[in-house]
Amino acid sequence: MEQRRRFSVRGFISFTLTLAFVVMTLSGLVLYIVPPGRVAYWINWKLLGLTKENWAAVHTIFSYLFVIVALVHLYFNWTIFKGYLLSKIEKGLRLKKELVAALAITIVVFIGTLFELPPFGTTMDIGESLKESWEEGRSVAPAPHTELKTLEEVVDEFGMRLDRVIDKLERNGVRVTDTFRTLKDIAADNGISPSELYEIIGRRGDGSGQH
Repeated sequence: MEQRRRFSVRGFISFTLTLAFVVMTLSGLVLYIVPPGRVAYWINWKLLGLTKENWAAVHTIFSYLFVIVALVHLYFNWTIFKGYLLSKIEKGLRLKKELVAALAITIVVFIGTLFELPPFGTTMDIGESLKESWEEGRSVAPAPHTELKTLEEVVDEFGMRLDRVIDKLERNGVRVTDTFRTLKDIAADNGISPSELYEIIGRRGDGSGQH
């Protein structure tokens, strides 16, 4: 009878470290192109079923996981790592030119990024352009964080009657349980975006208070 193999902690750590790195890299790339909050929250932007807040949370948590697991990995391999580090330090004393070059490139990248010099500033500009491109051809919120306004506030801004707006929403398949809830919450309850909800509210013809 084959003996059951014991759980390998080192193997578990190695796999976790690798997977955390992959997720952290993927989420970092997504956050590089994700639309600004004023667009993402307004149109209920999602990628692979995850919102901007979801991707930011995933990136942050997996970054912490990566660091924690890396420290555990270092703990289990401290003796090997220590010997390796000492040997490299000894060799490094004979590689002064390489050390200076490594320090130089690190300083150049840091300063270039800090002062937005090419190609570092260009890289960030490309990211901003990709973020802003999400606004093209899409409805834009009339004011920052309109999705956080309550239904009553929005209806009042339109100069409409609340009862007629609620009736109009219901006829469009939108259920409203509380008029003091935000557009974001009401939209989420009904599986639509705040921009779609706002568009329904703003339609003229009924709910305007005109007789």
